[in-house]
Amino acid sequence: MLNKWYKTDDLQWCKPLGERRYKFIQVLWIDTCPNDPENDYVVCSGLIDLNDYSDDEIETAISSYYESYDDMLNKYNTTRENAHELDSIVAECIFEEECYTDGHSHGTFEKDKAVEYVKNWIKEN
Repeated sequence: MLNKWYKTDDLQWCKPLGERRYKFIQVLWIDTCPNDPENDYVVCSGLIDLNDYSDDEIETAISSYYESYDDMLNKYNTTRENAHELDSIVAECIFEEECYTDGHSHGTFEKDKAVEYVKNWIKEN
């Protein structure tokens, strides 16, 4: 599935690039504009290179989703020797923690336009 986009969540897509690198794009609902339904979704994207993260940083990133790294391995019935099989999940956790805060925004949209924007962006990337 290398270099092919796939859907990870209802409004999130991932493209594995190899060498523990992943590109993501996501549509997020934002509740900061309740009176402006034309701008209640933001599109964010980012590149996650797991080689840039220490074990401690990875543990911190997944802590919002799992009790620990070992807990994540257990939930997916994976051993530490095969932990690389879960790299895309680790990268997704990191992306979700960083995407909205690290200046990766493509702007705000209404939901349908945000999804359309993402589909066009994916074709180009």
